[in-house]
Amino acid sequence: MKKFKEFRQVDEAPYVANDMEIVRSILKKLEDDFTKLSLKKQLEKGWPKLQMIAKAAGYGISKTKQQDGRTYRYDLKKW
Repeated sequence: MKKFKEFRQVDEAPYVANDMEIVRSILKKLEDDFTKLSLKKQLEKGWPKLQMIAKAAGYGISKTKQQDGRTYRYDLKKW
């Protein structure tokens, strides 16, 4: 039987910072991910994630009837 220390393997170090630094680090990671997808011309793979982020921020996004490489952002109505 394995011991607790053998189960607990950390792939990356934990990060402790103030609240806004955590927000910045998360947004930086998201920006890096979307930049990589954009450079590979595979932004469609990240489209569902981008829609969820936009919805959480109170926006909606769409690519219909837009030029290549362009996205339409609109405000969501608040009920």
